[in-house]
Amino acid sequence: MTLIPAWACNGGFVIHADSEENCGDFRRSVQKIVPQPMGRLQVIVAGSGIGPLIEGFATRLKERLDRDNASDIQDLKRLMEHRLPLFYRNEVANYPCPDENKLHKFIVGAWSSVTKDFAVWAAPYDMLIPVTSYELAGVEYELYNYLAQRLYYPDMAFSQAILAGLYLLTVAEATSSFVRAPYRVAVISERGIEMEKDPNVRAITERLVAYERRVNALFLACADTSIAVPDFEDLIDDFKTTASALHRDHIDQQASRTSFEELIHGGPLRSVPGMVGFGPRGYQVEHDRKRLTEARQNFRRFRERARAWEESAGTNPNIVNAGDVRVIGCATPQCGRVFFGKLTRVEGSDPVLEGTCPKCGKEYRLQFADLT
Repeated sequence: MTLIPAWACNGGFVIHADSEENCGDFRRSVQKIVPQPMGRLQVIVAGSGIGPLIEGFATRLKERLDRDNASDIQDLKRLMEHRLPLFYRNEVANYPCPDENKLHKFIVGAWSSVTKDFAVWAAPYDMLIPVTSYELAGVEYELYNYLAQRLYYPDMAFSQAILAGLYLLTVAEATSSFVRAPYRVAVISERGIEMEKDPNVRAITERLVAYERRVNALFLACADTSIAVPDFEDLIDDFKTTASALHRDHIDQQASRTSFEELIHGGPLRSVPGMVGFGPRGYQVEHDRKRLTEARQNFRRFRERARAWEESAGTNPNIVNAGDVRVIGCATPQCGRVFFGKLTRVEGSDPVLEGTCPKCGKEYRLQFADLT
């Protein structure tokens, strides 16, 4: 079994999945949302039901779309709706397992590299229905549907949908033997299909757990008329202080995992606010209320200059000093992608420049001696 939530957001969609798959008396961990190139499309085919049959269906789907060099997301929709009745009538019907285990539901996401169109559908039967709010596939107990209904709101931001889905999965794992971490998160927008990094997923999940108990305590206190108003105000002040300190620490921790490339280009997976300053320890997020406006303006100017430099830099394989920022030209043959690295200076040790080429994936960790 499994639980796969999909959410419609302002500008796209977010799909989550756990990693539990049951095989009779055994279980294994599998990646259930993996973007695949199919023709000129990027496609996610996820679903609840019999794992090997779902994998086989996706494989045959890819073979046909590759052969047709499909570039329209509607080609995927038409092909799936043509093949799903055959899938249920042949593969599912003849699979050697009890009938109660033959229920299937697909969550399908697609993006076209040609038209930049994208969509997410749910297929509870043999038709693909556009996701306009949220959809669940798998262990659709009323508890999880009720919770998803409470968490969802129209035009929610990508970051909020990511949080909602991960919170739903943590509740499901705590209450069902069919849902288990690690979790995966896919974001679908005009930029394509992007996967959230596994360390970020784990960090977000831990943050949710840290806040939940504090929020629940304050929620109960709000409706508790036996608490005097001054005492309630003290509770709110204490919550504000604790939650603000936690939030500040979590932003700083996330910033330490965020590359310059992600800062500059942003996108749906942006997880650090755009008020970053640059200093002797690389970059850091500004938290002081009085300095926020200046920090935002400075970062906006920096981003504009960085993008302009990147566009004009060509394929220079050398490391270039751009003020407080270091820019790396990937030295991998046939790549040459110019991207931004994070330079960190720590007292008592040599500076280190770190970065990962977003084109070929080559990781760089360069000591000070390499920078001279």
